[in-house]
Amino acid sequence: SAHLSSGMFELEVSIFGRSAKRDGDAWVVDAGEEQTPSFDADILAMLRCGPQISALRVNNWSGNDQLALQLLRVWPTLSSVHLTGLAPAVRSSESPDETIAPLPCHLREAHLSFQSSPTLSFATWLLHNSSQSLRVLQLEREVSPDLSKFLISQHKSTLSSLTLHACTNPGLASLIQDCEELEELQFMDPHVSPLLLKKLPRALKHLAFAIDRNTLLHAAVDGISAMKTLRRVTIDVCPGGRVHPSMPGLKVACAINGITLSRTSSARAFHALVVSALFSLLNREEI
Repeated sequence: SAHLSSGMFELEVSIFGRSAKRDGDAWVVDAGEEQTPSFDADILAMLRCGPQISALRVNNWSGNDQLALQLLRVWPTLSSVHLTGLAPAVRSSESPDETIAPLPCHLREAHLSFQSSPTLSFATWLLHNSSQSLRVLQLEREVSPDLSKFLISQHKSTLSSLTLHACTNPGLASLIQDCEELEELQFMDPHVSPLLLKKLPRALKHLAFAIDRNTLLHAAVDGISAMKTLRRVTIDVCPGGRVHPSMPGLKVACAINGITLSRTSSARAFHALVVSALFSLLNREEI
């Protein structure tokens, strides 16, 4: 940490174990791998003496599920975390049966993209002190329905941006509709409840979702037509979606209501558009 700039506010750490390998555009790791050691006390002490950063990115493609937890506990100043790879397991290093104290940070952003769903105990530990501060929640990979419901129910009064992999559960759709401050809503997968698409959160300004041949797009057309706040719609056209019979209706609904419609057929480009919209939202809030 002696080589880190005193003015630094963000740190990204990537850890790769022996079993880490590429699977298309993503990395995967064997959760049973144990060769990657934890950070020792001297390294953690050096980091604590360095800059008090506000944003931390940890890409853990090793078999050690404690590495992200160790780094998160270094900086009480964190307001933004991006965590990918192996989902952390919350347990004390001293005793497997003793849980550690919740993260003290008041997070504004939490971006979670794990190769398997994190546990409820980890989510509770991470966001225990963020009930009044969390504005952005991104769950780009699929998580358990119970975890999605818990997170949104705990933070629906503060969220302004929400990203989920999909939404097929009516109970989850109802919780999202109750997010009164939500301005950005993104889905990475075409499977979205028509109940939600037909009745969107009332303050929504940007909707992003994927379309394939089975997407109930007519529900989205009805929902978009009824919105007064919506300014932008971003769609990722998956195979089969290009000839969807409701695509012309979507274009007309956006045009009539003065909504900018952006479309792509690349998951990477779609992700870039979503990130750009989120960046614009956060910049508006900081002005």
